[in-house]
Amino acid sequence: MNKSIKTFVAGVVLGAVAVAVPAFADDIYENISVVRNTLKVTIDGVSFKGDNFVYNDTTYVPLRAVSEALNKGVEYDKETNTARIVTDCSFKFGGEVIGTVNGYSVTDGMYAAYEKHMTAVNTYASDEEKDAAIKNEIENNVFISQIADALGYHIDYSYVKNYDNMLQFIYMQNGGEEEFNKKAEEQGYTNDMFKHIREIEHLKSQIYGSEDFSKLDNDKRVQLLSDIITEVKKEAVIKWN
Repeated sequence: MNKSIKTFVAGVVLGAVAVAVPAFADDIYENISVVRNTLKVTIDGVSFKGDNFVYNDTTYVPLRAVSEALNKGVEYDKETNTARIVTDCSFKFGGEVIGTVNGYSVTDGMYAAYEKHMTAVNTYASDEEKDAAIKNEIENNVFISQIADALGYHIDYSYVKNYDNMLQFIYMQNGGEEEFNKKAEEQGYTNDMFKHIREIEHLKSQIYGSEDFSKLDNDKRVQLLSDIITEVKKEAVIKWN
């Protein structure tokens, strides 16, 4: 493993960067006079289509619309009443948190989706063996996401926006939507799980295209990523409830 790889492995334990925009439960409402849609707004030279208005010589634009134009997403935390502009727009499983992997919250919904898929495609000697395999697979995929993040790759808004088009292409490759859904069900894939795994595969392809990987053949790429995951896991903080 070369020096540059070791450097980023050491840094991959850092969490993803997000911009937090706090909101307040006790909002104060007042009537104000504004001028609507008189200013042309562009983002990197591309016209911004969303509404905007001017108040006290300051231009205001919709948070979500601007974020999406920048290929970023917006998440809202009900508990802290906070809106966050995030680089990572990947699918998040719902449910109660049952563990953390290097700062990533794993929910019972995520565990159940992995369990359904892995039970459909594998045979386990015991429930303990199955549980260990599910947790290991979740951990590995979390690490892949974090390694991709360390290299500057994310599931951005453009990927999310084009996902339905990708699905249509996948349907065509598999004999139509009904036939594909049948095959997916046989493999234990829920719609959410399939979307999640497609995102992981996309991030892996991004990693394999990076400078440290692109010069290697496929087997060596796979081995190098496995080695990096092993290194990251040594330093990671993992807790299962």
